Formats: sequence, C-alpha cells, structure tokens
Amino acid sequence: MIDFQASGQTRLASRRQPHREEERWAIVHTGPSRTGSLREPISLREQRRERGCVTDAGAGSVLPVTDGVVRGAQGSDVQALVELREHMFAAMGVSSPDPTWRKNAHEWFSSRLDDPNYHFAVVEVDGTVVACAAGAVRDAAPSPSAPEGRDVLVNNVSTAPPFRGRGYGRMALDSVMVWARELGIRRAELMATAVGRGMYERAGFCDTSFPAMRARLL
Repeated sequence: MIDFQASGQTRLASRRQPHREEERWAIVHTGPSRTGSLREPISLREQRRERGCVTDAGAGSVLPVTDGVVRGAQGSDVQALVELREHMFAAMGVSSPDPTWRKNAHEWFSSRLDDPNYHFAVVEVDGTVVACAAGAVRDAAPSPSAPEGRDVLVNNVSTAPPFRGRGYGRMALDSVMVWARELGIRRAELMATAVGRGMYERAGFCDTSFPAMRARLL
C-alpha cells in the first residue's frame, strides 16, 4: 500500500506477480489543509489553475486544459470508457478473448454515471476522448485515518496509447481528486502499475506498509 503521512515519511511494500506489471495499493489524504476552504496547499492549487485543471465554477463544470478539456463523462462517453479500460488492462498484460466483461463494463458505467457516489472524468482532445479516471466513494467503518468512515477508490485511470506521456491521465486524475475534496473526503486509494507510479507519487500518493491481498472466490 501507499500511505501519505503528514510528516512526509514513506513506507514501502509491494507485491509482484509473474508476467504482470507490479501492482501496489496507494493512499492519499485529501482533507482540509492549513489553507482552510481551498482544501489543498495554495502552491498546488495555483499550479493546477495555471494548467487549467482548477476553476472557481464548482463541481461539474468544464475544466479547460492546454489542448484538451476535462469534464464529467456523459452517456455518449461510455464506449470510450470501456475502450480506455481495455487499454489499461492491455498495458498491465491482462487480456481475455471473452467479450462478456466489456458488455458488463458498458452496463456498469451506464448505470453509475448519475450516481453522486461516483465521478467519471474524461479528457477530450479535438472532440475525441483520450483519457479518463474514475472515483467511487466507499462506505467503511471509521478509522484513525478516515474518521468519517468514507474514502474514495480511484480507478480506471487510462490514456489511449497515441496520447500517453502528455499529461492527460494526470488531468483526469486531478479532476477526481478535486471532486473527492469537494465531498470532504480525507483519503483516496488506488492500485498503481509500475508505469503509473511516478504520476501517482506526484499527485500525493505514497506507499504504506499494508499491501493489498486478493483471493479468487469462484
């Protein structure tokens, strides 16, 4: 896991699997900072404003960026979300000839677009969706690091191969993080590949000493 500590200390743990890129859990606190209503350090907010990732228009507004636009996903974007998810798995070395998961993913995205506990951000370039990120509010028992019991799972962070390395994935990720902060949620988690790790660290994620474990039940 990756844990963001107030002191800035980082604790490392990882789990490797054969023939797959390394996966790590990541966690970051998103709660109020010393700046109060800004909910994040002024320097970070101003950097994002310069990049066009932060506006004063509030949640749901279109956030213009250099040569693209960050916005909430709409019904017409569902197929792009599924395709970007497939690109994400391909980059991880995970694939399946069975089309069932794509159909299920299409239905899953469609049924949650209007759910306030989910946020799907997409980045458009010249009218084409090239990147995305998703956030889901999780209801868990309160803990020292999440006193309200809620946190956000960040997932489906993906960029179409021809557009990688230009910051579009980070733009979508920033949109999810802003959404989480506006909900007053203090902590976000994600699973990081080796390729995406640097971006997540720059966004404030760091390792924890509690690696994720997984068991197949069926």
